[in-house]
Amino acid sequence: MKRKHLLVVPVVMITLLGSQTSYSQSVVPASVNETPVASATADAHHVNCDMVYHAGGGHLRAIAYDDYTNGNVNVYVEDYSAGSVAVRIPDSKEADIVIGDDLTNPGTDYLLNVVYTTSRQEIWFDIYRISGTGSSSLSSALIHSQLLGVNGDRPHIDLWPDVSVNIKGLAALHNFAITWAERSSTFPSVRLVSGDLRTPSITNTLLLSPLGDLPDVAALFDLSTRNAYAYVPFFTPVGDLDLVEVNLTTNSIVGITNRLDRNLGKNIRIEAMNQYRSSNRTAKYQILYQVCSLTPSTHPFKMKAYNDLAGNYDVSSARFSGTDNFYPAVAGGVGPAFGGGSYSNNNYSISWNAVKSAAIPTQAVDAITGSINTLYPDYYLANFNAFNTPVSFIPHESPVAISSSSNDGQGLLTVWVNKKKIWYKYNGDVTSYKPAGVISSVPMVNITLSPNPAINILNLESPTAGNYTITDMTGRLLLNGEIATGKNKVDVSALIAGLYTISITNATETNAIKFQKQ
Repeated sequence: MKRKHLLVVPVVMITLLGSQTSYSQSVVPASVNETPVASATADAHHVNCDMVYHAGGGHLRAIAYDDYTNGNVNVYVEDYSAGSVAVRIPDSKEADIVIGDDLTNPGTDYLLNVVYTTSRQEIWFDIYRISGTGSSSLSSALIHSQLLGVNGDRPHIDLWPDVSVNIKGLAALHNFAITWAERSSTFPSVRLVSGDLRTPSITNTLLLSPLGDLPDVAALFDLSTRNAYAYVPFFTPVGDLDLVEVNLTTNSIVGITNRLDRNLGKNIRIEAMNQYRSSNRTAKYQILYQVCSLTPSTHPFKMKAYNDLAGNYDVSSARFSGTDNFYPAVAGGVGPAFGGGSYSNNNYSISWNAVKSAAIPTQAVDAITGSINTLYPDYYLANFNAFNTPVSFIPHESPVAISSSSNDGQGLLTVWVNKKKIWYKYNGDVTSYKPAGVISSVPMVNITLSPNPAINILNLESPTAGNYTITDMTGRLLLNGEIATGKNKVDVSALIAGLYTISITNATETNAIKFQKQ
């Protein structure tokens, strides 16, 4: 069965970047501004996002949201060269998206994969070929559309890497797993399908649980066993958090872990580092879920985390115990063994909407321990800007989505909805408004910094105007300001002797240079 889709149209998106950290679970604002993606006729009920590293030298990003007034899902795709395209899917909602490799033209064309629900509660799986990456104009063509199930909702999709296929040094992403809840009885059941984007037609559906709701899916490739696995968390009728492990190579259930937590859960998100080796002993996956309250006026909704190393723990109470916490979001990279020193390959990023605080906090979960990273434990507010003010944020249940690059693990993209606008922050390097990790020391082209070491003044010459921030080696923000095109003088006389990082942000990128203060 085929569904009709509207023609794709070009759109304009502007990219800005974000920043910072300190210590002991402080609340830290971002240091630069956010970008509005689009306006909607009403606040969207769902947003999702994904990105991959493009062989031409930057990230290809996708943002999906549903417009409930018009009953459409809109997907915006933008690459590092500012080329963009939009896809509108009529009669659709609750979309999840991932970007995969098109192996017919690898490194140039990509596949945008969308799963969604219709007004008739049908679950659909669409694939669009994205062409023209690296140019000023992207194009999109629908190449596959399939009905997966009926009486369903809350579909989610994830990809896992094919390490036998190399595209510019990165494992190809063309294998997928999709889960959803099917409401064929008084309480829904949890379903899963998997396949290959090269031949995506699906014939077999795996029943994961006859009683389960609100599932999500994360997939990985285990280099030790040479098998792919999916992890699907869901809530049972009595509010237990259960988890199913599926061997995707054999299409069989490995086992079900019951009662990871016993609360009245409302929303669940999960992410995995997509390459895993048992000898590395890292968290295979990270779950973030909203815990309901029987007395919300006195005991607000909490946000809790769970992984296979640290078990479950409350992430919201340290600073957001007096507010309702909604819409969990998780991002992960490739994995600590495969991503060098990059932030997103060593940490999971978790985020949510702390409603009454008008805040979207982001935290780092150390993939080695499974706990909040003790070096960078703060809450970083994605929706705050350089002036330490919220972005016209009306406190309500606005959805949040977060993603790191699926094939190289770099960067962070965060999306949220407020005041009928879709907002995002993107950083293509490794640190910005998220918790600090290892910062790139490669400066932007033609930027010069002298003297280094510095005594009182840093001379900074830049081909473009922008902003700068200076942080110490713990990531604590010490100085910030603006720079003009050409020669600039930055006063560092207030800094004590030591090693620092100056991060320079223009309209398209952020880079960081280490310097010494004498």
